[in-house]
Amino acid sequence: MRKIASLFTMFMLFTALAFGQDRTITGTVIDEKGDALPGASVTKKGTRTGVSADQNGQFRILAKTGDILVVSGAGLEPTEATVSTGTTISISVRRLVIAGTEVVITALGVARQPKELGYSISKVKAAELTQAKSVNLASGLTGKVSGLNIQGVNNGVFQDTRITLRGIRSLTGNNQPMLILDGVPISLNFLSSINPNDITDVTILKSASATAVYGPDGVNGALIVTTKKGSRTKPQVSVGHTVQVERVSYMPELQNQFGSGSSVDALGYGVYDPIENQCYGDEFDGSLREIGRIGPDGSYYKTPYKALPKEKRRFWASGVTNQTDLSFSTGDFYMSVQNVLVQGIMPKDVNRRISVHAAGNKEYNRFKASYSVNYTKGNYDVNAGGDFGNGRDFEPYWNLINTPQNIPITRFKNWRTDYWASPDGYFNDYYSNPYFMIDNFRARGRSEDIFGNLELSFKATNWLTFTYRLGATIASITEKKTAAALQYGTFAKASGKAIAATGDFASAVADISNTSSRINSEFFASIRKKFGKIDVNVLLGQSFREDNSKNVNLSNSNLFAPQLFNISARRGDPTVGQSDFKSRLERFFGKISLGYNNWIFLEGTGSYDIDS
Repeated sequence: MRKIASLFTMFMLFTALAFGQDRTITGTVIDEKGDALPGASVTKKGTRTGVSADQNGQFRILAKTGDILVVSGAGLEPTEATVSTGTTISISVRRLVIAGTEVVITALGVARQPKELGYSISKVKAAELTQAKSVNLASGLTGKVSGLNIQGVNNGVFQDTRITLRGIRSLTGNNQPMLILDGVPISLNFLSSINPNDITDVTILKSASATAVYGPDGVNGALIVTTKKGSRTKPQVSVGHTVQVERVSYMPELQNQFGSGSSVDALGYGVYDPIENQCYGDEFDGSLREIGRIGPDGSYYKTPYKALPKEKRRFWASGVTNQTDLSFSTGDFYMSVQNVLVQGIMPKDVNRRISVHAAGNKEYNRFKASYSVNYTKGNYDVNAGGDFGNGRDFEPYWNLINTPQNIPITRFKNWRTDYWASPDGYFNDYYSNPYFMIDNFRARGRSEDIFGNLELSFKATNWLTFTYRLGATIASITEKKTAAALQYGTFAKASGKAIAATGDFASAVADISNTSSRINSEFFASIRKKFGKIDVNVLLGQSFREDNSKNVNLSNSNLFAPQLFNISARRGDPTVGQSDFKSRLERFFGKISLGYNNWIFLEGTGSYDIDS
């Protein structure tokens, strides 16, 4: 009985000690909507012990059961929460609707209040980016911010875009903004590799003054992307699948009154020509007419002589995008996987993209570390007609447009088995069947993008913080472009078909390999101290960047084997090209901001660059 009493006494003693000792409490600060509140101040009531919530609203603090944590910050209602027996806590704070108190992320990842800034800034949150289930970040930003102009370069499976902020600043140079991912500058080419579902928010710095700390790189403004580092405190799993369908909405407006022909009679009326791509023939009358030249068996292809205004739109496929997302997040870790399959409006064009993203952060008293890494792989098979010949005549679109309105173009898909759809029998004497162009000229390739960053931060005092960031990117593309041989038949050449006389070409191949990499290192100290009514913010630092790239291409347009697309099967010498590039940039930078009574502010920025 004494032993039981002794054990009970020891248990109670250990429990009292555990409750009375400080331990690490992991918490999250959120608002009424459940959104994280980065930069919120968390202190133990009655002490000077305090920390700041990170970009995901998370914090770690030493406290014991019964301690009261006080959360405060610009635009937040001070809120108290009592530490329980557990090791985690979630604190919900109400936002105060006061103009100019929101905290935004600026250059170098520094949190500032908009009223302290002398330049325009906009912020787009995750809910706005993903509400339309955009496949890439550029699509998610379209129409969200004034002054941000996002133009689609093409409607292909890559959905390439051109981005400018507040118009064009240079007629000959680069006009696109910087891309800064989790505080690290990376190439804007990686924009399409960032999964919109991994993003916490995007801050748009619209002017050169906002990005002056980056020197010449920031002359066109910047997109600052902050990614997720974890959930609030409880593990969360998210699964989603979306399907998007697109169609060509309109084509260039073409006349629907006259058919194929290029000449006029003595009275000035158009003359019908069954082999012509131009449309200066006589007026449509609905009669059954021949198109093209006579066939080997003496027959003609006939079709009603009337306009088919919707036929060219029917040529294009229905573009379908299947997107599947899976993510897992917990207190200090986040991971996601995305699979995107894009089937383009160009028939048979396909692009599949798979990306994996992982990120996390840890905070130990005054020391904080975070990381983020992303891997994206793409496999594509697209038309490459524009990369052969003069860059125009083998394009499906160009050949489609050079088709008169009376031609039922969608009947000529099976060019391998249907004589009238084949290069020999196709009606047009000067241009080819666009369906033949789709199949004959292809580009198949694989792309891989890897980018990541590591951030270490040490809060030396309540007014001095040291930060080091290391970022790296690697991109590689391997691609093979092919063109199968075309030999017009004897009958087509003897019939006088114009394109058959000069249109023969041998097989061609081009092998392309591109690799590029970047290493970026930044170290800076930030000082924020108040002297009476005067706020002083000082930032001093150094950065280093090295870029490397290597491009190799081999090509030959005279292969002796029609279907063996290998450079070793060439006639004559191949065309060989190689380029190597390396650049280094070291920058010393500084910024000082002065504020008086929280209503007047003065800021100056300077940098010294050494490049090679």
